Amino acid sequence: MRLPFPLLRTSALAGALVVTLVATGVDVRSGEPVWVNGAQTAAGYTSAAQTGAGQGLAALPEGTVIEAAAGAGHAFGWQTAGGKGSTSRLFRSAAGSSFSFSGTPNALTLSAADSTATAQVTFTPPSGRVLEPGTYATGDRSALDWSGEGTCASETHTFTIAKVSWAADGTTLTGLDATFAGSCGTSVKGRILINATSLPTPATATATATRMVVLKTARTQKSTKVAITGNVVCAGTARIMLDGRVLAGSRPIAFTAIVDCTPGATVSWYATSTATVGVLPAKADYWVSGTVLDGFYRYSGDMLTKDKKVAVSSAATLPRK
Repeated sequence: MRLPFPLLRTSALAGALVVTLVATGVDVRSGEPVWVNGAQTAAGYTSAAQTGAGQGLAALPEGTVIEAAAGAGHAFGWQTAGGKGSTSRLFRSAAGSSFSFSGTPNALTLSAADSTATAQVTFTPPSGRVLEPGTYATGDRSALDWSGEGTCASETHTFTIAKVSWAADGTTLTGLDATFAGSCGTSVKGRILINATSLPTPATATATATRMVVLKTARTQKSTKVAITGNVVCAGTARIMLDGRVLAGSRPIAFTAIVDCTPGATVSWYATSTATVGVLPAKADYWVSGTVLDGFYRYSGDMLTKDKKVAVSSAATLPRK
């Protein structure tokens, strides 16, 4: 019985053909997936052999860059600010991003790219040392360079290598888990994982407002306090920075809140604001946007809830947080 050919996607990266292994066949004897396996080079993973039965899998040309073995993947969380503005991006092999690695334990450059953006970071240990697990920082003669850094005389940085592995030749990268942060004209922070297993789903969130309470005040007052409550549901560990508006009364009522939440949990949030005195409806339109700060990948995403209604009531005292 012949197994189906793998489905491959190709793109150009740094002059090399990048092929992402999307699907393969199944070993009829064990039922396990059949994946192309290979050694990592400066350009990525190069086809060298096949695992499992391998029947029907096309032989890839020498130098073809593919994904790592089944169950492993690459991720590059990336956030910069300053200079031409701020960017935040999560590159993942599971989502079709391309990766390349160059250098040795004496200086390692990692790049990621998708259809809309690129990112690059270079880790250099102190002179006379090699990259190994530990923390490196300004003043120890290590260096952190990133794309878009620019030039400045007061560069500061720190990066932590949690895990790193090399092939038998001592110079070929086979695995990495590193976090980094730096400042030099632009600021940067992020996380890089190469050949990591069981990568968590990126953090996402949904926020809703459930109630707005207006403090009863004398008619002669020009403004009054309000309290707004709601819920956030997250996928992935994240800190959520909420910014919203309730359209009740003559002017929109602005509110902000910060929420820390964990995957699958419903977490309540509470915000206070000021509103002009007026007759408020029983229900009012609202919208709430937010920045989702992913605690694992160290990048930020966005969320938006709009065209919704929240119940409005009044009370002698505002509810407590």
